[in-house]
Amino acid sequence: MKRAYLVSLALTFILSACSSGAATDSSVSPTGNAEPAAVSVETPTATSAATEAPAAAPTSASAPTEAPTAPPTAASAPTEAPTAVPQPTAEDASQDVGACANRYLPVAQGASWEYRMSGLSAGTFTRVVANVRPDGFDDYDTFDVGTTRAGSWACRNGDLIALTPSSNPVVTAADAQFDFTVESNEGVTLPADPEPGQSWTQKVVYLGEQSVGGVTLKSRNVVETSCKAANIEAVAVPAGEFEALRVNCKTNFQITLSGGPAGLPGLTLNMTETRWLAPGVGLVKSSSSSDMGAIEIVLLAYRAP
Repeated sequence: MKRAYLVSLALTFILSACSSGAATDSSVSPTGNAEPAAVSVETPTATSAATEAPAAAPTSASAPTEAPTAPPTAASAPTEAPTAVPQPTAEDASQDVGACANRYLPVAQGASWEYRMSGLSAGTFTRVVANVRPDGFDDYDTFDVGTTRAGSWACRNGDLIALTPSSNPVVTAADAQFDFTVESNEGVTLPADPEPGQSWTQKVVYLGEQSVGGVTLKSRNVVETSCKAANIEAVAVPAGEFEALRVNCKTNFQITLSGGPAGLPGLTLNMTETRWLAPGVGLVKSSSSSDMGAIEIVLLAYRAP
């Protein structure tokens, strides 16, 4: 039970971190034998705010006046062939205005991306931007196995900050239920207009309560990510060919557990990831490697209104 729990929790964080400021999945089976994870659309409330970034979770003042719409279904994926979708230019991307105007992630109502994963997790999923607000937005993932993920973001002069635990507030995997709130959130997930050589960091502390096999455990999870923009490179994926900014990131996960059976250890994991981001498009490719395995994500199609 101890090993199954740690594997489930580790994969939750690793796969979630791949999605921060980009797009990926949290709904995979930990060992290939468990059922896929199901993710709630509820957004947690932060217990404290970051000193240099927006509050770790939206307050009642910044929340949308209407309840978020239901996560989109797979039918909302772009229907056009990838080659039929025109590629936005850098000039188009720079014409956006507002707190959420980010060169490498178009924050627009209804924007959507379809991705394919391979490696540790395999399958396809569609991400859609919804509930765009002056100071933030929500996004939803719909996976080919029928599960969904919901996340909430804050915007600050074009900087994008993931407010929920790697955009995954609640995760259920096999017989394990993970419920997290954000204790603190410092730094940014994706700067407004990163240039080659620029570096940025984000540190998020999650307080969690987990139910594993009927046993309730508490945890304190610290996720620290540091990224550095490299060069502009030509990248070919099923959606087309792009001139994309290569970003190299390193993430450290520290999971401390309490309660439950004696001797249940904590966990420390490390992950390296390379992301390719195209202006006006977003993530076109990602390649990550961790203590748990490797994952590659490629863009199949997209629609940026």
